[in-house]
Amino acid sequence: MTQLAINYGTVLYELNIPKEELAAQRSLLQETKELAESLASPVVSLKAKHAVIDKIFTGMFKNFLKKLCDYNSMGYLEEIFQAYDLYRNQAEGKLEGELFFVTPPTDIQLEKIKGFLCKKYNKKQIELKMQQAPELIGGFIIRTGNYEYDWSYAGRLKALQQKLVKK
Repeated sequence: MTQLAINYGTVLYELNIPKEELAAQRSLLQETKELAESLASPVVSLKAKHAVIDKIFTGMFKNFLKKLCDYNSMGYLEEIFQAYDLYRNQAEGKLEGELFFVTPPTDIQLEKIKGFLCKKYNKKQIELKMQQAPELIGGFIIRTGNYEYDWSYAGRLKALQQKLVKK
């Protein structure tokens, strides 16, 4: 993620656009790739871009998109949304992660995993995307940010194999 995207993502968060409004306008941009491509295109005039933005978007987000066009930064839009999500989660004390498993964890196991992550990252709330991964053989893997916690059988077998090869 570029520093430019992080800066714009922070600005987008600080505009205090209501979540529902931003989600609707964001999905519009993501669903119509042609629109985003046109707004990022150097061939389309700035005046035409502003006219399209005025007709389709509303509020502060409209002005934000115009500034992105003015500074030829529309190509970073997806990264900007990712930076916005990270900044929002950090500001709200949330942590997002992924949980890969062979068999779905019980409610008690899930609470323990969330408790571990809350304590480790000093967060109030954890959002885990659950994904089944039969190739793990057993156990689970947690990915959050740049970290991965591998408690899978496949991961343990790989670690054992590496130890045996080194000796």
